Amino acid sequence: MTKKRVAILTLFHENGNYGANLQAYALRQVIRFLGCKADVIDCEFTPPEFNIQEFRWQNALFPRGTLRGFVVHMLKVVVMFVCHPSQWIDWRVKCQLKRREKRVSYFRKRHIEPVAVKKEELTSFLEDYDVLLTGSDQVWNPTYCSVEHFLPFEKKGRIKAAYGASIGRTVLSDEESNIFLKNLPDFDFISVRENEAKELLEPLLNVPVEVVLDPTLLLAAADWDKLTEPVKTPEKYILFAAYGYTKSHRDFAQKIADSLELPLVVLTADNGEIESNRGVGDMQIADASPGQFLTLVRGAEFVITDSYHFTVFSIIYHRKFLVLKRDPDSAVVSMNSRFYTLLGELGLLERVIDLDASPASVVDIGFLKDLTEEYYGIVEKKLIALREKSISFLKLILGEVKA
Repeated sequence: MTKKRVAILTLFHENGNYGANLQAYALRQVIRFLGCKADVIDCEFTPPEFNIQEFRWQNALFPRGTLRGFVVHMLKVVVMFVCHPSQWIDWRVKCQLKRREKRVSYFRKRHIEPVAVKKEELTSFLEDYDVLLTGSDQVWNPTYCSVEHFLPFEKKGRIKAAYGASIGRTVLSDEESNIFLKNLPDFDFISVRENEAKELLEPLLNVPVEVVLDPTLLLAAADWDKLTEPVKTPEKYILFAAYGYTKSHRDFAQKIADSLELPLVVLTADNGEIESNRGVGDMQIADASPGQFLTLVRGAEFVITDSYHFTVFSIIYHRKFLVLKRDPDSAVVSMNSRFYTLLGELGLLERVIDLDASPASVVDIGFLKDLTEEYYGIVEKKLIALREKSISFLKLILGEVKA
């Protein structure tokens, strides 16, 4: 019997984010485990009208990949070193980030094997697939989503489904809601990652919406161990990784490291963190591959983060961790709902810290240490049940296909 073919449309094109790549890997792997052929589609998708970025004149005058762009780039480097010699250290970190890009690219080619498709050929290319599947990480977040993540293609006998689609919002504007109303009625199955997304979509669409796990949680620690790669660190350390560039978060991480008398390892993931993390911690790593990312989380005594997937892998590897709120719950861009759903289901909601409401000075060190292996035994039982439920939903999607 011919294997059913599944096209996965996710936030993948030129995306170096660890979580984005690992969730794409996981979703593809699980679908393959279930006996189907799965391809992650690598295509430059189209942002919806409400999310078109401002035109950047620099890219128009000095496009990347051209001689003119290269000359301008090198002139900037010379000026930076002459006028700001102290930024040599930042340049070294930027070189590490370039190495990171190459390592992420290698991981994608080796472990995800994406299928590159030109935008103008996407519609016809997808006609060979039995299932069009969108998901998971941020694919329906108005800040990041693309038109293609709503699968605006004729069905032609195919299944259209969403697995763990993340909105990351608690409110949608009328314009944003119209995108959902226009594209989702012909979906055969809809599942989301956050309870708040279910509460937004069910009354809007008047159809049942399931809440499922992020794809990364469909695999166990032993599955992820196969991807780990060695990375040099202190024997024991606290891992800090935050995308919010918040001084209070950095100060808090350093305070915890000092209190526990452990070195602080800072994982820098993008250019914006170079400046904000300067001088923070005992060791900075900016060139980690996805496999080394896994190793860093697995080996940490403690993880402090505002990142969803750092939190996910802390749970998978039974690490002690704290989640720092990046934005207030009331902020339009707040993505705290993703933490509330996952940690609430697992009985770990108290691991979320709002430093604005609870200053670092009142965080008890005993509380930091109370996430024991015994307690993780309870967490693991809940996670296994949620994993089985989520995989059952994925089976339902795939089982509806007429091969």
